[in-house]
Amino acid sequence: MLEEIKHTSNLNLTLQLMSKPPFQQFLALFAPVELPVILTLDSHRTFEQVSDLLPPDLTASFIAQDDELPEEEFTEYLPCFILPGDKEFISLVYWKASLMRYDFIIATYTKSGIPISRQVIAGTSSDGKIITKKVATILPDGSIDVIASHQSVNDLHFDPSQSQELNYELMPNGFIALLNENE
Repeated sequence: MLEEIKHTSNLNLTLQLMSKPPFQQFLALFAPVELPVILTLDSHRTFEQVSDLLPPDLTASFIAQDDELPEEEFTEYLPCFILPGDKEFISLVYWKASLMRYDFIIATYTKSGIPISRQVIAGTSSDGKIITKKVATILPDGSIDVIASHQSVNDLHFDPSQSQELNYELMPNGFIALLNENE
């Protein structure tokens, strides 16, 4: 996947971004990728090698939602990739790092930059009692298979019987639908 993501020098990228409308600036930070893509707990390291964190102004414009609690000061967003397709909407994945939570999030937008839907599909989180880990595969047909495990912070051994399978699909209108939840 790393060889598919082209690294542009910061100076050239800055010059390119300055001449584009804000949503196009935002999209330019996400490299195109071929599907299928597998997101593991450590996949963010691949993207850190080729991308810089999203600028706060673009984050505020295209990621922050009005219905969310304010982010803590150490929250960071890393652009990962944009999904292929000639759909009526744009799909992309970014990584969000915050206190006790590291998420890969798939988000969809209208072509003019209006958010449609988003969903955490991979990552690690903890509420201090339970650790949740998710890995995901994004398939060419628009389906997303997620395996999630939940484990007490006190458990020393992983119990695969506590895992669950989640299946999402990118709908034709850009919404991300949960198709089923199997334990």
